[in-house]
Amino acid sequence: MAMHRNEEKRFFSVRRVLTRAILGIAALFLVSGTPIATGVVAPAQAQAGIRMDGEARAGTQFHDALAPYGQWRHSSRWGDVWAPQITPHWRPYTVGRWIYTDDWGWYWVAGDSEGQWGWVVYHYGRWVFDADLGWIWIPDDTWGPAWVMWRQGTEQLGWAPLPPEPLLVEYREEPDVWSFVQAQEFFAPDIASVLLPANQITVAFQNTVVVNQSLVVNGGFAVNPGIEPAIVAASAGHALKTYQVRPVVLAGTAAVPNAIQAGPQQFRQARQLQRQSIRVTQNQIRPAAQTPKPIPLAKNERGRLGQQPPRFAQGARPATNLPQNAQQQRTSRQVSPGPQPNQTAQPPTAQPDPNQKRLGGTQQGLTREQQAQQAQQQAQQRQAQRNQQQQTQQQAAQRAQQQQAAQRAQQQQAAQRAQQQQAAQRTQQQQAAQRAQQQAAQRAQQQQAAQRAQQQQAAQRAQQQQAAQRAQQQQAAQRAQQQQAAQRAQQQRGQLQGLYGQAHGPSPAAHAPGPAPHGPAPAPGPRPGGNPNAGGQRQHH
Repeated sequence: MAMHRNEEKRFFSVRRVLTRAILGIAALFLVSGTPIATGVVAPAQAQAGIRMDGEARAGTQFHDALAPYGQWRHSSRWGDVWAPQITPHWRPYTVGRWIYTDDWGWYWVAGDSEGQWGWVVYHYGRWVFDADLGWIWIPDDTWGPAWVMWRQGTEQLGWAPLPPEPLLVEYREEPDVWSFVQAQEFFAPDIASVLLPANQITVAFQNTVVVNQSLVVNGGFAVNPGIEPAIVAASAGHALKTYQVRPVVLAGTAAVPNAIQAGPQQFRQARQLQRQSIRVTQNQIRPAAQTPKPIPLAKNERGRLGQQPPRFAQGARPATNLPQNAQQQRTSRQVSPGPQPNQTAQPPTAQPDPNQKRLGGTQQGLTREQQAQQAQQQAQQRQAQRNQQQQTQQQAAQRAQQQQAAQRAQQQQAAQRAQQQQAAQRTQQQQAAQRAQQQAAQRAQQQQAAQRAQQQQAAQRAQQQQAAQRAQQQQAAQRAQQQQAAQRAQQQRGQLQGLYGQAHGPSPAAHAPGPAPHGPAPAPGPRPGGNPNAGGQRQHH
């Protein structure tokens, strides 16, 4: 996370110059013997970073209350900070639950595993993520029901720890510091069980906008209007129960109405005290008939009290003096004396110093020289305020320029990512086209191979058929030859028989004895005119 250190150095340099000027004026009055109201000195001490006795006691009690549950470290930027003993991937405001109170707005109730220290770090100070230490808590003695920012969408609700002022805009646009739930799960008794997983945070972040944050009002404490409770009830689909809470506050910090003071003797019982201080009321908030589109919080807007502000903020406007760093957090409320009833909170640069009214009321009893000195002092104070306003405006302009530059850089990065995605898509499409062509070529080759196989099979079948035909023809020719040979043999036998008949008479075959019809055939007798002894001998003539 980029930090604007040069801008902070310029701011603190100007603040030191103004502080020295005010201290010089105060010293001038003391040397001249002119009476001066104590309220004029207190802002100078606060601006110079001088810790009051009450704040010193509060800082010591912060240390004592949290030391058993984490480690105190020193940061070059934030001063003394506290790191809890927690598991990896932990974020503040994730172990516990949200309840709505008529007095304070949305109130965070820490879970049992964090109750011994959650009553301090979730209601005082700021959280920031350090690359080396992880989540660290920066002390401040302003009490609040919770110090968070809120995001709202049509389906999800989200919150994030409120950081110090220099990181406020940056944390609003950093998805990793936010926690999200589905709107209907917002009232879960264990919010950690319904948190959206890490792979869904980016989508939820894109579907929501920043709509509010905890804000300081007159009285030295904060309220947390957050998202309108009727809208949350509409998202949940049922009426919203309200609670009454007696805050458990650290003894020595700013007074909080109806609070329970906890000193070192009560640190061990703080979790029980918190449980006993919460009870359900008979009041209920009905779901809104219509859910309007959420209106984003402007970058220079420090929160909204809403249509129905919490009871302790009614009639007040949000103060814009969120702490710049750990030192300013401890001294920001000392710039002006405590507020009067029904007094409207104003930014420190725009709020008139009530001590000016005190001095003006006593001018009738002062000499002209003293009146001139007071007038000069008031003029110098007004000039200092104008200078501070100009410095604040310049810083706001610089932040706006930096934000615009960051937006342009983000747009350029988004354009580059879009180009890269388009190039990747084109590459994928080309690769897909090449694969399709290769597959088409393979199919063509397979078809050609199949055709060649079919042709070879057809040629083989034709050859087999031709061979079978030649075999049949050969067999037929053989049979014809055999028949011709048989016919020739018969013809030869017939010729021989004819020749034999011509030479010797009828062929013996003609006189071959046939089966006698009756009885045995008569014995052959001598042939007439023949020689009975000749037998079968031929006579040679």
